[in-house]
Amino acid sequence: MKEEKNMLSLKLKQLNFMNGKCFDDYIVVVPQKLDDLIDEGKQQNNCVGSFYNDNILCGRDYIYFIRRKDNPKKSVATARYNVNAGKTIELKEKNNKEPHEQFWTFAKEIDELINNYLK
Repeated sequence: MKEEKNMLSLKLKQLNFMNGKCFDDYIVVVPQKLDDLIDEGKQQNNCVGSFYNDNILCGRDYIYFIRRKDNPKKSVATARYNVNAGKTIELKEKNNKEPHEQFWTFAKEIDELINNYLK
């Protein structure tokens, strides 16, 4: 279990180049360990803390969070970027609510940055 947690941490950190990237009043926060995913799931009342671990470990998905710059510990939205699709395929606010259109605009910019980085 410890080895899997360490591998998950390494996979999560592959997006660290995005950590702190600003979009208007919001920033990207990249989870660093399983506990970050669990905390996000609790804050958002979603399954990110348990459901996507295998996809992350296999390199199919990346997870990132959108937070307010003035309160980076409080979750605003959770996003899942799919490597095969080359884009963010899931973006939700609390209780799996559809996000404000502004967050999809950010996600498109983030997708471009990730795609350029992965080339």
